[in-house]
Amino acid sequence: MRGQPQVFVVGGNGSGIPVYRRLWREGIPFAAGVLHENDVEYPVARALAVEVVTERAFYPVSDEALKRAQALAESCGRVICAVKEFGPMNDRNRELIDRFSSRSSPVPAEA
Repeated sequence: MRGQPQVFVVGGNGSGIPVYRRLWREGIPFAAGVLHENDVEYPVARALAVEVVTERAFYPVSDEALKRAQALAESCGRVICAVKEFGPMNDRNRELIDRFSSRSSPVPAEA
């Protein structure tokens, strides 16, 4: 997909895949992150998103990745949180959601 991302999706462990597919079907450009390179949804995000913010497998989310994700989320009109739980490796994604809580929403029921 091409264009300026309109939505930033925080996913992981497969939680974002239905959201990515729905946005892609609707022709809505989106970005995703921060995803670990060994995450099950990483290949789907790479195939469908305009941009994906990544982190190396088995490493906590770095300052650099978090800053890139924040910049992308800032430029988007909406942030969707597909993650139900945050663990030690993706806990910084919670910071991202907290920062954009006024523009974030849970996964739509029809995703």
